[in-house]
Amino acid sequence: MPKLTSQEQMLYATMRISTFQKETPLSVGTGFFWGIERGGKHAVVLVTNNHVIDGADTLSLDCHIADNKSPQNPTGATAIVRLELSEGGIFRHPDPTVDLCMLDFSSILDIARAQGTEIFLKSMSRDLIPSDWDAFDAVEEVFMAGCPQGIYDEFNKFPLVRKGITATAMYRPYNGANEFMVDMACFPGSSGSPVFVNQNGYTNKRSSTYEMSSRFHLVGILHAGPTFSNSGEVVLGRQPSVQIATMMHLGQVIRADALLEIEDLVISHMEGAAGRGSGRSGETAQI
Repeated sequence: MPKLTSQEQMLYATMRISTFQKETPLSVGTGFFWGIERGGKHAVVLVTNNHVIDGADTLSLDCHIADNKSPQNPTGATAIVRLELSEGGIFRHPDPTVDLCMLDFSSILDIARAQGTEIFLKSMSRDLIPSDWDAFDAVEEVFMAGCPQGIYDEFNKFPLVRKGITATAMYRPYNGANEFMVDMACFPGSSGSPVFVNQNGYTNKRSSTYEMSSRFHLVGILHAGPTFSNSGEVVLGRQPSVQIATMMHLGQVIRADALLEIEDLVISHMEGAAGRGSGRSGETAQI
């Protein structure tokens, strides 16, 4: 199988999340896999927004299956993985105003392997986060992988990709928060979607030079979008008034470097679990 491109790896890293409370469906959202390596320790987590999992006791994902003889390749088959959540496996951003969390997924991979199933996934990592935000211009093209209104490629189990531009500069905190706005079609279900910059040749704002090289960066995670209400009248016998909330083709994006502040919590948990003689805790899975 040919080596996966950066864009193809993004598709295998991004998942549709379905949430449940006591087997009752709650909502759908988006998440993506993130790999953490530090001090010889390694973990795989699922990144999404706090509000995607709030109120849920179980998540459901369609995961790709790897070839047992060649685990670096997918078979094309998928399996439904159900995660039973507990606070021990949920790592929320230390600032409660930042709508971001990581869920332990390493234990899920171990459980699947023990059952004879190798899950195929691609995880992003800190090397995708820009090191020099001031090198970006005030307006940049961006794209996002996610599941708007829960819509995705059900046959291949891949998210949809949408394209737009930054509506505010990534290097300036939007309204004082570590966020920026994008001009892009953003809908419920897209919450938790990774947002990227992918350029073959670009102008470096800091040096005012045109760079012939390419850059592929994870720049943020979508978590909200403003709406406005359309008021109207339905002409019946009593003429009730109605309001319809309409999306404004704008999205609020948490800057990707906020992920690094949650990584510290995951590493501390791993070190504590190792000290207790147990590698992981928190979630169980059904595959």
